[in-house]
Amino acid sequence: MKIFVNIVTLAVLGFPVPTLTAPSECPKNPLMFKATLVNITGESQLGTNIEGAATDKAGNFYTANFGNDTNAIAKLNSNGTLSLAYHDKNGNTWFNSIRTIKSETANSSFVMFAGDIAGHRVVKIEGLADNKPKATDFCKDSKMLQPNDMALTSDGNLYLSGMNYTATSTVGSGDLWWCKADGKAALLDKLHRTNGIEVSPNNIYLYLSESVNVDGAVTENRIMRYEIDAETGVKYENKVPKKTVFVDFKQLDGTQATDIDGMRCDEKGRLFVTRNGLGEIAVFSRDGCLLARIEVPGMKSVKNLEFSGAKGNILHIVGVCDKGKGARNDTAGMGCIATWNRASVGLEWSQL
Repeated sequence: MKIFVNIVTLAVLGFPVPTLTAPSECPKNPLMFKATLVNITGESQLGTNIEGAATDKAGNFYTANFGNDTNAIAKLNSNGTLSLAYHDKNGNTWFNSIRTIKSETANSSFVMFAGDIAGHRVVKIEGLADNKPKATDFCKDSKMLQPNDMALTSDGNLYLSGMNYTATSTVGSGDLWWCKADGKAALLDKLHRTNGIEVSPNNIYLYLSESVNVDGAVTENRIMRYEIDAETGVKYENKVPKKTVFVDFKQLDGTQATDIDGMRCDEKGRLFVTRNGLGEIAVFSRDGCLLARIEVPGMKSVKNLEFSGAKGNILHIVGVCDKGKGARNDTAGMGCIATWNRASVGLEWSQL
């Protein structure tokens, strides 16, 4: 039987609030939590292709696919009000990932990077804090498979994942690219399908998901870990990118048929991983221990996530609304946002 713990309730009742501190040994029974769907006033304006998640220092949350337009980015403020943050002039643009970093200029508090899977590029958007967005191509290469998702170091280096979905995947069905801080692009590695990607605190490790298809069935889902190198993107061994398996879901719990999607770290280095199809998030310690599972009622297709809010401690989760199970029936099939509160803050927010 699953026992779900509500942190706020425990605090009110005087019970100690459970933490996600990494134990000396992996726990046999990870903690269980539940997220809550955000009640957005009026009809949902988030489309089926909702993807990407980012924050600013003020705690505004951003995601792509506003009004079901793939070239539009939405902004959700602390009052639950949804608005258009940016609309790209190119109607063929398909934003699938977004990240933010502290701005070095005086007229804007942050810069957003948006990955365009159709244009095989990363767009740099400035001026969002002043509601005067200005976009330029930051990084582009026609040989990129997408990009699908992105990770961002504190010094402005981007890592991009991508995939070519086929019934049977091969090495090369997924890729890993590095967009240097100066905008130059470099291919680092070829794998099976790649999707979720994240950088650890202090820019030490890079996490990247890899999925394997065989005859239309997903047979493997794992998280690989690279060591970051400032000169070469990642460390190499005998001219081959050096990587190890951080988590193998076949060995962990037999859920290898469910894809990994978005991944985010908190400032302590814990890795939050969405499972697209299970309707949950898995939380891992820096050592790869499964610490907790967060169920997202009303959102079976959980896609991406980021910590946001005024203190950076509210985990925002995006995905597709599921009819019933906590979701409004009139928004089924549209984009949804859910939240989960906890004590620690997100890595991206802390670096803003």
